Amino acid sequence: MSDIGRRTGGSFCIAPGCSNEFYRLKESGRIVHFHVIPVKKPEVLRRWLAALKRLSPPMGPGQRVCSDHFIEADYIREGAFSEDGRFVRRPTNRLKPDAVPTIFNFKSQGSSTKVDASTQTDLAECGSEGRHIVLVSKGTMTDDMYNMQGVFSDHSYCTLFDDTSLENISMPRASSPQQSEVSFLSMRSEESVHEESAEEDMSLDDEFRLSEEETDTSFDDEEDEEPRLSDDGKSVVSTKQLWKLFNLCHWENCGKCLMEPPVVSKSGFGMTVNTECIDGHRYVWHSQPMVRGMMECNVSIPTAVFVTGNTCTPFIELCEAIGLESLSKRQWFNIQKAYVIPVVNETWSLHNQAIMSAVSDESLIVSGDARYDSPGHNASYGTYSLIDTKSDLVVAQETVNVTEVKNSYWLEVEGLERCLNKLLEHRVSVSVLVTDCHPSVQKVMREEYGDIKHEFDLWHIVKNMKKRLLKCQDEQLIEWSKMVSNHLWYSASTCNGSATKLKERWISVLHHITNVHCWATGETTTKCGHPPYTPEEESKRPWLHPSSAAFKHLQSVVLDKKLLKKLESVTEGIHTGRLECLHSVYTKYATKRIKFLKESFQARLRVAALDHNHNVIRENASTKEGEKPNETLFLKGF
Repeated sequence: MSDIGRRTGGSFCIAPGCSNEFYRLKESGRIVHFHVIPVKKPEVLRRWLAALKRLSPPMGPGQRVCSDHFIEADYIREGAFSEDGRFVRRPTNRLKPDAVPTIFNFKSQGSSTKVDASTQTDLAECGSEGRHIVLVSKGTMTDDMYNMQGVFSDHSYCTLFDDTSLENISMPRASSPQQSEVSFLSMRSEESVHEESAEEDMSLDDEFRLSEEETDTSFDDEEDEEPRLSDDGKSVVSTKQLWKLFNLCHWENCGKCLMEPPVVSKSGFGMTVNTECIDGHRYVWHSQPMVRGMMECNVSIPTAVFVTGNTCTPFIELCEAIGLESLSKRQWFNIQKAYVIPVVNETWSLHNQAIMSAVSDESLIVSGDARYDSPGHNASYGTYSLIDTKSDLVVAQETVNVTEVKNSYWLEVEGLERCLNKLLEHRVSVSVLVTDCHPSVQKVMREEYGDIKHEFDLWHIVKNMKKRLLKCQDEQLIEWSKMVSNHLWYSASTCNGSATKLKERWISVLHHITNVHCWATGETTTKCGHPPYTPEEESKRPWLHPSSAAFKHLQSVVLDKKLLKKLESVTEGIHTGRLECLHSVYTKYATKRIKFLKESFQARLRVAALDHNHNVIRENASTKEGEKPNETLFLKGF
């Protein structure tokens, strides 16, 4: 029966040809009783289904059979005394235990017909010569909630398809007590139908089918599997659509009716469905493979979120927005602590040992820097990393808690010492260490690691020099700022390890900027390295006058004693650019805007280091001509 015009809520009759509803009858004043389907009485249920011409009982709310389909003898009569004192038996609104509906109004027969349940034939014999009729619901609360089953009848609430329309559909069969054919056709929304009609190669073979191959009830082997991420695909399924698959018993292709609605127990992202049919078969279905007693999705999803650098809070909010079942935060953290973090630590340990063995044959030139868990000066954790400048691999990584040192200032020093000691434990020699100009780091390297050459990061020195240079805010000097910074890079990369040569080349910028390209003073550098300028080129240069304020400011920056002292420790021309790239990866996996526990913080940074090392061997992108578009070359400053 179509549900068009029916109200939502309240009881209504599901018998063929009947339109009785509780609210509609209440308005008219007519008294009709609505009786519940006897799903807990298998024998009586079979007779009800045969009379109603159904394969399974309806499980939706409010679906009943009204009293218009029962005779007076189907009701229990109770004895009572009348007003005149006589003992009489009056009918009640309670059915007898073996009562069956027998009065129906089949529109195709043209008249009301009384049908005796005892004379009903098997379901396969009803209808016209076993013709396929696919039941497609036109609403939400008319027929049984599973409204996907094919029946052999002429119900007025069915949509009848010709046999020709089903020629291209492979209808699987499920055995019923009468060996009747059951057709399953997955329901789709109008939106999905329009999307599929736009694709040329889309066919009905992509429908979900309940076949013998797909109804394997054995889960014993899956429970013994090792924890791993399955290779099979996964889909999001609506619960209402899922219930349509559980209208029959799936125990070894039993195919019989269920005693009662399926019992569902939810577990995080998955669920378990328990059914029991009229023959007593109890079937258990899991939405995900079981791995050591747990649903795979309850482990794989928190793992995937963790190793991709995300957090659970936005993911859980997304699930709540779309109505997707998920884990609680406590369950989420417990799973990560019990399964994800130990595996990450073990993987990093094995990976780091392999790197140590690979680089232990030669002395390393490493660059190191610290990264804190929060911005500002109130850090709780500090992570120090060492990168081999030759292979760009992270060879050491140590996380220090602020409670292990005096204050956050000493996090970098403690992390550096742990990293160097770890390298020494694995017999890895370090010839050069490149760091920033941290005073305490300089002291530790000078007093405890005197055999290691300590170099400063050239990038930090150039950055600070340029910042001081731009404080003048002179337009002429601003035009020269980029050239001056490039000249410092060029001087450090071409000094061949000589501090004297590096200083003289750096100071030569004061001659060049005043249009003087040859001078008498100097041990290694007495002229500029560029070819002579033509008069036209010389006239286009914004030369500075030696008495100008811009030149005096430049002179104070170039000849600064602290800068010249630092230049003695940049003769190798090494910078920590790779470390800065690593720190950006750290930010992806452990943002500074969220507070993590130490175990989680350390594991996330180890995942970031594994990510960095895994992608180091990837080739850089190149143009069609084979050139590297992002390659930076520091040519002569002039």
